[in-house]
Amino acid sequence: MTITDAMKKKHMTKAELCRKSGVAWATLSDICAGRTALSRVSVATAIRIADALGETVESLFRESKSHTGEDSFSFERFKGTTCHRLRRLGDIDFMIEVIESKEIRSLYQKRRLAQAFYLVAMIDYLCRRNNIPLCKDYDDIRGGRLAKPLYPSYAMIPYLRNKDTSAMRRCRREAIPEFLHFNIIEGDIDNVV
Repeated sequence: MTITDAMKKKHMTKAELCRKSGVAWATLSDICAGRTALSRVSVATAIRIADALGETVESLFRESKSHTGEDSFSFERFKGTTCHRLRRLGDIDFMIEVIESKEIRSLYQKRRLAQAFYLVAMIDYLCRRNNIPLCKDYDDIRGGRLAKPLYPSYAMIPYLRNKDTSAMRRCRREAIPEFLHFNIIEGDIDNVV
């Protein structure tokens, strides 16, 4: 269901949705018109819109695609897919596959920084876990980091709904250092559902 479909279902105008969600008119208009790629919508914005419409985030954005074909939760899906791939291949084969595929460099050149940083952090963590020297191919990328911390959605939802920061604080305390270096809060790559 798209935002426009949900507004029609609730007989709600954009102005009413703006007031109820706290999302700026310009942002909402850009999302509805497709000028803002939903892959760029923050989890906070998605939750506020979904709550205001009485919908789940998943149902609201399931069919809403950006011009790249990604929805707003592409990074969460990317993380899940990456962790499943690691589980399937094992540490060493995963590292070999990622490094040989040049996937990190491709993501970085496309400015998909969160994904590129996540993979470098994953490679660095696996190197430490397996007592293997770091791959020097990504030293230039290691100098970067995300401007704002990127928390898992399960930690953000209590904060956005109730201003409860306990899950975020716990996630940050338990974060794997290689991910934290890039401002990505990741605590467990092995127990993915």
